[in-house]
Amino acid sequence: MKDPRFAKVLVDDDDNFTNVGNISLTVTNYGTFGDGFVSQTPIDQPSCEYPKGSAIEHIFVGGLWVGGETSQGIRVTTGAFNISSLSGGAGAANFEFTNTADLNDLISERSSLPANAFYSPEAISHQDFVADFVDTNTFIPGTAIQIPNHQPLGLAVHMETYAWNFPFADDFVIL
Repeated sequence: MKDPRFAKVLVDDDDNFTNVGNISLTVTNYGTFGDGFVSQTPIDQPSCEYPKGSAIEHIFVGGLWVGGETSQGIRVTTGAFNISSLSGGAGAANFEFTNTADLNDLISERSSLPANAFYSPEAISHQDFVADFVDTNTFIPGTAIQIPNHQPLGLAVHMETYAWNFPFADDFVIL
């Protein structure tokens, strides 16, 4: 069962992880990477396991940070923050990127491998993940829960990750 402190309601998509190369990295549709070592069922997915299958994890949780100067001063939107546990989790202070309340707002997967179930001629790598998220919400979508101290920059992020299984390219994931 997913830890409810790490999940937001509705369309959190945090069940995806790279598995074609030698790194297994969890990717979400709200700006975080890794799973915070939360135990999931039926598959306890990796946070950032390297080498794949070793049970050696290298990331607890990470996230995109974007900062800028506005007319109101310097602002920073954070996807994840330095924490020792996931109490509060996504949508809490310093977890400020969100997806929308649209049920179709999920990560899409595509692959350049013709035999793959996710084959697409638009794929860049053997396993692409594609997601969109924003920092414009001050409440967790679909709830009345306010994101503490969040002052949006007005960002809309289109994220793509790329992973390969070639021996010369299986030890990294491009974000």
